[in-house]
Amino acid sequence: MKSIEDFVGFSESNIGDAFQNALNNAGNPVHCAVVETLCFQKSKTRRYYRVILKTMTEKSM
Repeated sequence: MKSIEDFVGFSESNIGDAFQNALNNAGNPVHCAVVETLCFQKSKTRRYYRVILKTMTEKSM
């Protein structure tokens, strides 16, 4: 049986940290795909980054 899940990572510093946070939330899966990346700027000095990963794992019954 396959399990497909989405995991989200956030960062205020850069997109790489957001990606790493999403991987950590996913438990470092063997296979993943980046579904979405987003950066938005709240002010001249405040930026926020978000990454959404989709993972697929085999689950034994």
